[in-house]
Amino acid sequence: MMAVTLDTLIGDLLLIVLSYLSPRDIISLRRTCRTLRQSTFHRSVWADAYRESTYLRPAGPLKSQSREELEQYLIRAERLDENWTTSARPVLRRSIDHLRITRPFYMSLARGRYLFVGDSKGLRCHDLDSEDYTTPIINRQTPVQALDCGSWVDHDGKEFIILAMSPHETSAPRMPVIIYKININPSPTDFKKVAQIEADDAEFSLHVRRDFILTRARNSVLLFDLRSNRCWKLPRIVRHKDSSLQLFPLNYRFL
Repeated sequence: MMAVTLDTLIGDLLLIVLSYLSPRDIISLRRTCRTLRQSTFHRSVWADAYRESTYLRPAGPLKSQSREELEQYLIRAERLDENWTTSARPVLRRSIDHLRITRPFYMSLARGRYLFVGDSKGLRCHDLDSEDYTTPIINRQTPVQALDCGSWVDHDGKEFIILAMSPHETSAPRMPVIIYKININPSPTDFKKVAQIEADDAEFSLHVRRDFILTRARNSVLLFDLRSNRCWKLPRIVRHKDSSLQLFPLNYRFL
């Protein structure tokens, strides 16, 4: 008697068997042979798997949903379920009582790990995942008036920290705001100055939006393009009552 295998089953029977498989198993079966590969592209297979699935997913299967859409929804739902149910790392609690900080001071946390602290003594960075987190991995003797930071990943998957800081210069009529791009591998110690803007005061905000960084002070705006490493300085910005923004004049200059 001839042994019965998946690739020898009649079409309808094979589709019924496939409907009991998980999305990952269906994808794995697609890589075995040509006969089984063709069967995994039937919409009925994914429609049945969609009905039997217990994952969090959009409503379906609907007539308007194609096989490709049902397949993508199930694969994403399966990945979401795995990430959701995976045991998380234990929460680390770090007390900053032992950090020697002079008031007033400024703090900003990058990637949930690197704590940047600035005060009249200088700029320091503490690795909160380290056992000796009270010892700074960065210690610059430049007094800090204000700072803020954010993380960014370029198109090659390389991660950086974008740091904006204003040195403490009491005699300066205008406050410089300096933007650094910091390479965090293996540790955030490689500072590269990419832009500088002069603000009327030390109050500024840093916003990382995809490939752009917007640093806004009271009377000036700095727009930095991370793709081309170019900066545009917009002289003035006005906020209207309807919260819309108007820039004028429209001319700009490269820094």
